[in-house]
Amino acid sequence: MPYILATDPLAKEIGAKPGDLVRISRRSETAGSSTYYRYVVEN
Repeated sequence: MPYILATDPLAKEIGAKPGDLVRISRRSETAGSSTYYRYVVEN
């Protein structure tokens, strides 16, 4: 599974901690809406 660092600005903004699973939704003109999942890890 793809990961995101706990020090990433997005992870800090939402208060994510190592071990959390984060759902990211993105909107695109061509794809509509896409959902991604990231596992939060330490540096």
